[in-house]
Amino acid sequence: MREWILKVGAGLRTDRFSLAPLWSAVADGVRHRRVHEDEPRDYGALLILFVPPTLLGLLSLGLGWQIRAADSLIAGLSLLAAALLAVFVQLSTWRQRLSPGGKPEAVVSYEGPQRRAIDEAAAQTLWASLITVLTALCLVVIANTVSIDRAGDAVASWAQRGLTAAVVALGAYLVLTFLLIVNLLWDAYENARSGPVPAQGDTQDRSTPSGGPLHR
Repeated sequence: MREWILKVGAGLRTDRFSLAPLWSAVADGVRHRRVHEDEPRDYGALLILFVPPTLLGLLSLGLGWQIRAADSLIAGLSLLAAALLAVFVQLSTWRQRLSPGGKPEAVVSYEGPQRRAIDEAAAQTLWASLITVLTALCLVVIANTVSIDRAGDAVASWAQRGLTAAVVALGAYLVLTFLLIVNLLWDAYENARSGPVPAQGDTQDRSTPSGGPLHR
């Protein structure tokens, strides 16, 4: 009986709904891009991504902000989620073109920051699509509790304030994520047209000719 239970339990285990691998790629991918050096984690970017949205959410909760009309926001976020998935498909195409297969070692090394920047942008894009869906779900609940709140239900009122704070925080996070993705893609583009491939012994940091966030 015990063996049967273990066998059934093993068959029921699944990691298909786990967000841990994607989150690991998002958190671990935020690094200073370098060609010939180790890439340290960019703690400044992580702080900017998470601290301001958290503070805005707390401010919204403290001031008692409430969203009264969520329908247009829900429609906009639905379109945004679809657009983000389309962006991910395009990033996958660009990433395939930078595949190291069959290229000289010098080219592979030089294109490293571009590949890693697109990998980071792809992970951030997928994560942003999930955040967009979560924000839309919060707005759906808000839209369906507005009438209850107007009837004077204290629980519904606090729920509205809490969900509004969550929407404000998640929305701020999405804006910052978009800025990060746009800068990553621009720097990858700049790096791709920055000039000839450096020699093997060249240790100059050419990760960002434009001085953007890859040169951090």
